[in-house]
Amino acid sequence: MYFSLLSFCILGVTVQSVSAAEVHLAWDQVDDARIDHYQIFIGYTPEQYIHRLETTSTSLKVAGLGTGTTYFFAVRACDRSGLLCSAISNIIGATIPSEQIPTPPSNDQATSPNPASVIGANFQMEIGEINVNEMWQRINFQQAFMDPVVVIKPLSFYGAHPDVIRVNGIDQQGFWVRIQEWDYRDAGHGFDLANYLAIERGRHQLDNGTWLEAGSILTTATNAYEYQGFSQGFASPPVVLASVSSFNATQAVSARLNRVNHSGFFVGLLDQDAYDVRSVPERIDFVAWESSVGVMQNLRFEVGRLGEAVNAMTYRMFYQGDYASTPFFMGDLLTTNNVDGANLRINFIDSDRVDFWVQGAKEVDMATSQVSEDVGYFILDVEN
Repeated sequence: MYFSLLSFCILGVTVQSVSAAEVHLAWDQVDDARIDHYQIFIGYTPEQYIHRLETTSTSLKVAGLGTGTTYFFAVRACDRSGLLCSAISNIIGATIPSEQIPTPPSNDQATSPNPASVIGANFQMEIGEINVNEMWQRINFQQAFMDPVVVIKPLSFYGAHPDVIRVNGIDQQGFWVRIQEWDYRDAGHGFDLANYLAIERGRHQLDNGTWLEAGSILTTATNAYEYQGFSQGFASPPVVLASVSSFNATQAVSARLNRVNHSGFFVGLLDQDAYDVRSVPERIDFVAWESSVGVMQNLRFEVGRLGEAVNAMTYRMFYQGDYASTPFFMGDLLTTNNVDGANLRINFIDSDRVDFWVQGAKEVDMATSQVSEDVGYFILDVEN
């Protein structure tokens, strides 16, 4: 049995400062050997929280907040598992000023320097590049969505340690994102680049007749798979990209796909050693897109799959089209021939080609290096 409440609550939560879309919080330290970290809750109304952050410090700067908006904050202390926690602290509010002075990006805030939007007849899409590390950071959309699905894959390879991308708090205005290293690591990670794709939930047809579908699944399937059917079948098996888009439990996991066919696919959560059982569900967002090459308004796209040809050795892929600048590249493993939490990593990308490889959950993983996976990809170029 897990005991979910420690017999005390944190006192003295205060707002130290409020500045350009940022609130600096601080609270009293808890003197208890069981405490591993603090959880910070954020909401638009008291006791109705939409997001949770974590830190081992007794202060935190919450960045990327909406101007002219009042937020409410509370804190609790938890053990390493996150299952044994104190009571919630006092609740404190802060309003972000409406008039903001633009500030340059810093190490405390992820940025999307070149987001691009595509507006179709019945749907909206946004593509962007983010610079992200192990701290939770807020990404705001260029334009509000009704019900967005967000997929982020893969990471660059500036930080060499194995890790996963975690997304949380998706709403109509944006989402939160961080890098999470596998649990055996020290949790610290430098900045890496990744591309995100946000699209309205549902089934959409592009101008050239190509179909795509965006959706979510809530699952506890860890090192196991659940079947997710499409709302309608595709003419042939589509390319599917999927990523974990919640942070309901603290253990590192990645979304893994298998047996993609014209009517659906199998998907589950994989951890670093393929043995844990998860009782807390996580949300997985996915985008399924028919293999195709085409143009829709200001969007050029190439969607395809490579077969079981990519392993721990660098795979070099040249684009089918000519691009004046580096396009957005997104890719995912469509098979689970490796039993651990492997992910795709990018070594190099420019206007002609992209180099990538499969990285296992462990830094030295001979099993991963010997096994090839099928990789699906989106190449997207938008002229706004």
